[in-house]
Amino acid sequence: MHRCLQLASLGAGRVAPNPMVGAVLVHKNRIIGEGYHQQFGKPHAEVNCIHSVKETDRDLISTSTLYVSLEPCAHFGKTPPCADLIIKNKIPNVVIGCRDSFAAVNGKGIERLGAAGIEVTVGILEP
Repeated sequence: MHRCLQLASLGAGRVAPNPMVGAVLVHKNRIIGEGYHQQFGKPHAEVNCIHSVKETDRDLISTSTLYVSLEPCAHFGKTPPCADLIIKNKIPNVVIGCRDSFAAVNGKGIERLGAAGIEVTVGILEP
């Protein structure tokens, strides 16, 4: 989660009014993808993270753990829901720093992931 927070800070000054978010995809203690929300209206951290995975590691996505500093979105805004992308990629475990307090998301991303059978852990380095 520390790495997610480092990545998130790279979006400072470019993502407002959205929050800064970082994501890391890990397979057997090896980082296979990283991303952060780079600019308002552009793909979120989870999208950039998944798209950063090298072609040779793409088959590892469905047996990896995604760490993300903020709850994945579950609504259509300027971009599609990140929760749907996580489900589509069959990522079995998601570790979330904290819930998103934005009303359109708050708990809905976590709920959608759980309903899809994904193991979700929330509250890692939350403060």
